Amino acid sequence: MVSEVNYSEGKFSTIRPSNSGTEKVAVDGLSVFAFDKGTSELRRPNVRGIMMAKKKQVESITSGDLGVTLNSSNVALNSQNPPPEKPAGQKFEGAEHVNEVVSKLRNEANVI
Repeated sequence: MVSEVNYSEGKFSTIRPSNSGTEKVAVDGLSVFAFDKGTSELRRPNVRGIMMAKKKQVESITSGDLGVTLNSSNVALNSQNPPPEKPAGQKFEGAEHVNEVVSKLRNEANVI
């Protein structure tokens, strides 16, 4: 469990908790890190950031792009699929739909 990772000169340096406080560890090559939230609170994204993230293209890279050969690895990737797309939302305009909106919030979304 690490709280910080830096990369320089072909090495990863990490900070992790230890019995005496914190410990700085440096490793060469490929590594897997598990991050600990620690005492910091997560930042909540704003609506603008969420909407911009929905429009952002997801970059796909291969193991060859990273300079890694999977033939010598014990790891096998069987499949990878993006999550299913959410159904389109509903739009209500006007005061005549107030009862329907309240009914959906109460019965379907269990919000009120």
